[in-house]
Amino acid sequence: MGEPASEVVIADAHRPAVVRLGFDVHCIRVWLEDPPQIRVSSTVYAEFARELAAFFRDLAGQPPAGAEERRVSSSDDELCIQAWADRAGLVGLGLSLASDMWDPNWVVRVNLRVAVAGLPEVAAAIERLAVLAEE
Repeated sequence: MGEPASEVVIADAHRPAVVRLGFDVHCIRVWLEDPPQIRVSSTVYAEFARELAAFFRDLAGQPPAGAEERRVSSSDDELCIQAWADRAGLVGLGLSLASDMWDPNWVVRVNLRVAVAGLPEVAAAIERLAVLAEE
């Protein structure tokens, strides 16, 4: 994988868009990057890393099929992730990031196409991040 345990990179299979997750003091920092237009970051509470790990573990074990859509979001809806079946071998991920619960006037969404084969690696990296966040 090559990524340190403190950072998770979820990359689009066809373009340079990425989502990065990393541990910051008592929180998880989220970066959405879809160059050159989008480069934003915000934080969510560290405990959400455990929910994210479970969500991606489930996606890795059984990706969505047909019209099925799955969703997970932080308690304040600062970070929302939707997953759906895409082309063969790909899962669509829609990641929405709000500035914070006190300023809900902007939300940035980046859609990624992620290789199904890479989901176990993403799930394991998020699991490691969750463990780090709990320390």
